[in-house]
Amino acid sequence: MFGEDLKISATLAAALGVSVLFITGVLSWQDALNEKSAWDTMIWIGLLIMLASKLDEYGMVSWFGKELGAPLEGYHRLTVYIKVAAIYCYIQYFFASATAYISALFPLSMTLMVAAGIPPFTAAVAFGILSNINGCLTRYGIGSGPVMFGAGYVTQGGWWKAGFLMSLIYMGVWLVVGPLWWQLLGHV
Repeated sequence: MFGEDLKISATLAAALGVSVLFITGVLSWQDALNEKSAWDTMIWIGLLIMLASKLDEYGMVSWFGKELGAPLEGYHRLTVYIKVAAIYCYIQYFFASATAYISALFPLSMTLMVAAGIPPFTAAVAFGILSNINGCLTRYGIGSGPVMFGAGYVTQGGWWKAGFLMSLIYMGVWLVVGPLWWQLLGHV
């Protein structure tokens, strides 16, 4: 909690905390080895978060904006809404955390929508809702996903299949029913 003041990163604080648990005997090395699903989760999440930050660092987000923005010119705003929202939703597969995903793509996607003439409030609500679909898409999309997956009740393939099917239902609601409702309200 005083990491910033003491110039200690969260990673170093966590490592120090685990070290203290080992040194004091609260946790044995065998206890740590027995938690295979926890180690699996930590390794996967760590790698995926690193990958997401590198994609942003190497300019994937700005490239995505340039590549997507130009082809959208001249389309009706409802078409832009559907295309940008669908891409925003399904690109979540490439991000390890909702925070990294939203921070990287929310501003870019909002810019594309507003440039197409979609009211900012409507676009913000749509992206706010679509930002939550990542919980069903992958086991690493939200913080609780790895814990639920680690319980062992579903296979990775089963999770991805069920998540994709649920996303189709959500997308039908938010990309078909939603725009019609917003139009009825006079917001689109």
